Formats: sequence, C-alpha cells, structure tokens
Amino acid sequence: MRKLNPLKVIKFAAVFVVVVFLLAAFFLNQIKTEIMHLIEIYGYIAVFFITLIVESLAQPIGPEIPLVSGKILGLNMAYTALITIIGSVLASFINYRVGKVFQERVNKSEKYIKFIEWYKRHGKYGLLVAALGPVPYVPFCWFSGAFGLSIKKFIFFGLFPRILRIVFISYILNLIF
Repeated sequence: MRKLNPLKVIKFAAVFVVVVFLLAAFFLNQIKTEIMHLIEIYGYIAVFFITLIVESLAQPIGPEIPLVSGKILGLNMAYTALITIIGSVLASFINYRVGKVFQERVNKSEKYIKFIEWYKRHGKYGLLVAALGPVPYVPFCWFSGAFGLSIKKFIFFGLFPRILRIVFISYILNLIF
C-alpha cells in the first residue's frame, strides 16, 4: 500500500472543507427549511440522522438547528437533546476514527512528526474551543485522530464540552419557548 503525502492530504481536506462550508453557507436558509420539514415528518429519527450528518461534515450548521427545530415543532426537549447528544457523540467518534485512518496511512515525514508533537501538547485547547464555540468542530475531530491525541483527551476536551454545549442550548431553549 502506498503511503500518503500528509501535506497533499491536508491541502485537499482544507479545500474540501472550504467548498462544503461555502456551499452550506450559500444555501443555509434552504437547508434549515428542509431540516425543519424532515423533523416535522420523521420526528426524533430525523433529529438523530440530521445531527449525525451535520456533525460529520465541516459546515456552518451545528447541533443547535435540530434542537431548535424540535422545540419549535413541539418535540419533547429532553428526548430531542438526548438524541442530539447520541448523534453528536457518534459523529465525533467517526470523525476521530477518520483521522486515525489518515495517521496509519500517512508517510511520517519529519514535519509531520513535529506537528504531531505540537498537537499533542496544544491541540486539545483548539478542540475545546471548537466543541464549545462557533469554530467548525469536525476538522478538530479529524486532527485529533490524525495527530495522535489520546482518546481520553479527545473525550475530555472534545466530547464532554460538546455534550455540555448541547445540554446548555436545550436548557436555554426550554426557558425561552
């Protein structure tokens, strides 16, 4: 099996992420409308699959959209939040594993090894910011797998904060509506 050039893969991934992000941003209103329609028809099943999809692609739609749509449509907020958390956690592990596959297949150049060392020391903070904030979370899941962040640190700095974000948003939605 031929080893991958890490720089070429990272450049390809960056272009892919930018293209998907721009397309999603351009069609954001149509996407939100379709998400609302799917949740109206299929309920909690749609919440799960939409969360799984939006948390698997680097684009501007986060787990808030299925939560808000479910609340507006009268779904039970606790169930909606739980299903959103399950979809988000599953997508996070899938993305982490995608990064691990990259790590296993890449040609370990000196620059790549230095970046792995840097990411193991500092990448967890970027993952934390992405899990809690508006920064795209998916690429950080990829990076965490690709650059060898331990699964324990991935869970602590990525999954737990992401779950807290979803719980907090659900709580706020319950207060507002």
